[in-house]
Amino acid sequence: MIFPEAIRWVVALKAEAQPLIKKYRMKLVLDKTTYPIFKDLIGKHWLVISGVGKIHCSAATMLLQNKSESPPWTLWVNLGISGFGGDAYGDLFAVDQILNVADSTKRFPSCNDIGITRRASLSTLDVATTKYETGVLFDMEGIAFFTIASKLVCRELILLLKVVSDCSTESLNTISANTVSTLVYNNIEKIDEIIIKNKKSMFYQYQINKTPEEYSEICSRVHFTVSEKHRLKSLIKSWQTAYPDLNILLEVSHLERAKNIINFLSERVSEYTVDWGK
Repeated sequence: MIFPEAIRWVVALKAEAQPLIKKYRMKLVLDKTTYPIFKDLIGKHWLVISGVGKIHCSAATMLLQNKSESPPWTLWVNLGISGFGGDAYGDLFAVDQILNVADSTKRFPSCNDIGITRRASLSTLDVATTKYETGVLFDMEGIAFFTIASKLVCRELILLLKVVSDCSTESLNTISANTVSTLVYNNIEKIDEIIIKNKKSMFYQYQINKTPEEYSEICSRVHFTVSEKHRLKSLIKSWQTAYPDLNILLEVSHLERAKNIINFLSERVSEYTVDWGK
């Protein structure tokens, strides 16, 4: 399963980012923006530090998308500390439901192929609280991250991972930068395992979105308008599903005009019917 993997991290605090920066050997690449951005040598991992709050998180997520030119198969991850209603200090959770407390709207991340850590719902607040609801996580960015990320990729490629930093047994007032980094460090291998387990989801979306090799071959010999190119790409993907054993390049080799190629492929694809008895 070899393909250009892409992971984008959005974290609120520098202390949350440090274990990730060390783990994936990222370097600072943009520091003259409102939100500092880091990336590794090959551009697989990118990370932005947003600061606290929904507005900052939304803006930082969009900045990271623009600066990193993230492809549609990117895995987007929001990692951070959170409060929790229960005795779970230091534990890692995957979020499967987000409540925006400000307007009571809910969102539902897929938690696709996690299986190695506990799940919980997350309430995103405008201000920090110590009034913990049993079994619920609390943060100040989650809903904003998910709202932006869901416009960029399918929800199967969106992860919210939270490490409990304050709960019924640990006070919010005792949190320090060192404490935050230690909590993330203690879960870094489990976090990495979750990323690895989601490689299948990335690859599936890569297969759907990648440009077929035949597309470049056909465009190199025949001129297509921009709209015709989009249509051609879609038809080639449909052809590959309908006629996996037929070489599309040979089938259209006698056609010299874009319109004729598109009409030919459209007619052949429309003739294809699925044999549900197989």
